[in-house]
Amino acid sequence: MEVTRSNKGGLKDVFRGQMYTVKYKSINRMSWRCMKSNLLKCPGILETALDHSKHHIKTEHLITCTENIGEINVTKLLNEMLQLANEKKTG
Repeated sequence: MEVTRSNKGGLKDVFRGQMYTVKYKSINRMSWRCMKSNLLKCPGILETALDHSKHHIKTEHLITCTENIGEINVTKLLNEMLQLANEKKTG
């Protein structure tokens, strides 16, 4: 499991080739929604501890919602580029 940032600064979680965005955060756990929940109406939901140590798939993904390794890699690279650009602005 890996946590990264979205273009708008929100959290994204990568787990088993799928990407999730924060659905809600409670006192002791977080619930994550599949990134394709709006586009494909995918019901995939992941629950984790606040420190992202324990993860549990609460609702499975649709068959049409396949792993998106390419999109995950693009997101990681964009985040690295944005971080480097911000460091150059401040440094």
